[in-house]
Amino acid sequence: MKTTALSLMLLLFVLLSACDDDTTVNNSNNSNNVNNINNTNNINNVNNTNNVNNHNPVCDDGTEAQCDMIQPQCDEDEILAIQDECWICVNPSTCAPWGMPTCVLDGDCVENQYCDMCASSSCPECDNCVAACVDHTCATWEALICDQGRPECSPGNTAIVQDGCWVCVEIYTCDVVRDSTCDDGTNPICEMVEPVCEDYEILAYQDDCYACVNPVSCEPWGTAGCENDLDCNHLEYCDSCATSSAPLLGDCVAGCVSHGCETEPIALCNTMRPDCGEGNTAVIVDQCYQCVAVETCLPVD
Repeated sequence: MKTTALSLMLLLFVLLSACDDDTTVNNSNNSNNVNNINNTNNINNVNNTNNVNNHNPVCDDGTEAQCDMIQPQCDEDEILAIQDECWICVNPSTCAPWGMPTCVLDGDCVENQYCDMCASSSCPECDNCVAACVDHTCATWEALICDQGRPECSPGNTAIVQDGCWVCVEIYTCDVVRDSTCDDGTNPICEMVEPVCEDYEILAYQDDCYACVNPVSCEPWGTAGCENDLDCNHLEYCDSCATSSAPLLGDCVAGCVSHGCETEPIALCNTMRPDCGEGNTAVIVDQCYQCVAVETCLPVD
């Protein structure tokens, strides 16, 4: 009897001890629970001020931040972006630092934008002009069939793609205007009647008069449009066989042709555009010139 009573007492003690245990790892109020949604050390906490994703991606260039720079705190008039694998505070209107233009020509912009020379300024309170690409509302084709770089139309106009090639249109009305690519800035004051040019020519205002010119060289057929790359803008190179002396001839006449390689709009280094040799051209990289192969756009010595 004594043995039975003692066994019952021991069993009761064990049961009571098990029910009184407050150290279970399943306790939902345990402050050390790694699943606790109130845990201030939770790496998934959306309010974590050290979250490296806490920036505006609208001006990112698609790279990831891999530099040693600590994520900066931008001013209220800037946004934080990732460009060239590092952090940068930029003007939200241009996606570049305040005061830095993002274009020189319309060709620096995509087809549904044009280069507005006064799109921004050097600082939020400044009233000077800094160029940037701005959207226009004119419908444009995505596919370019003709072998022609984007032309620079006269002020107030821009070039869009229609029927597979470039045409100049009025920015606000989108009405097609005369192609002014080959104009020299003068207006016709001569006594010559405005001519009707052939389909393979364009009418240009040059030397205070009219001229029907080769659209590639902006010169009369047979006259070269350039001698070297210095005669072309940064989006073009001087192709020694860009055109011919007549529409149906197979000879070679030089002209400025789009190289199609990525380039920055402005070279800030104190260097003239170099002559990179046959088959190569100079583009702007890190604000200075670099020679690349025209066919591949890869750097060359």
